[in-house]
Amino acid sequence: MKIIQIIPSNGWAADFTHRERSKPLLCWALVQVENGSTEIRGVIALNNGEKVFAEDEKNFCGFSETE
Repeated sequence: MKIIQIIPSNGWAADFTHRERSKPLLCWALVQVENGSTEIRGVIALNNGEKVFAEDEKNFCGFSETE
């Protein structure tokens, strides 16, 4: 997966079930996946500071507007 572009994600959060309810998005990323197509992915910071795609995390269930 290759990040092509990132854009601000003000007012959006990644929602999770169970332990975590939501985490603010750091940005949206336009990524190119293995088959050459593109996707928009949400980027969050984990508790240890690592930046990851929200969709790849356990218990991810969607995005919501916060503002």
